[in-house]
Amino acid sequence: MIPLVALADVKRNLIIEVNDYDADITAKTALVSGVYMGYLKLTAIPQEWLDADPVEASPIQVISLGTSPESTAVIPAALQSAILLGVAKLYEDRESANLFAQEIVNILELCPTTDGGSGRLPSLA
Repeated sequence: MIPLVALADVKRNLIIEVNDYDADITAKTALVSGVYMGYLKLTAIPQEWLDADPVEASPIQVISLGTSPESTAVIPAALQSAILLGVAKLYEDRESANLFAQEIVNILELCPTTDGGSGRLPSLA
């Protein structure tokens, strides 16, 4: 899984200004992104996130998926917030971090999914 939050945003959240830990932070962000996508029963980034207009999204929601400007996805802010919290928990306490603490689950329940009947908020459309 690719990280669904930009490295700069994760580092800002962790209050890290040096680049010494970028590889570790990126790996943790990718791990947490995959775990939470699995929780949402998403095996890939939904097409509607890929098709969403990045100009209309707030800056925290747009991530780059490659080198071209067209390779972007609009990730729901709730999912990015949960990922930021999960990475912070994992970074601060890698041995016993609870990636499904109640405050994170509450945020994940706000994330749109494509399954239609999950009881979560509707999709981006």
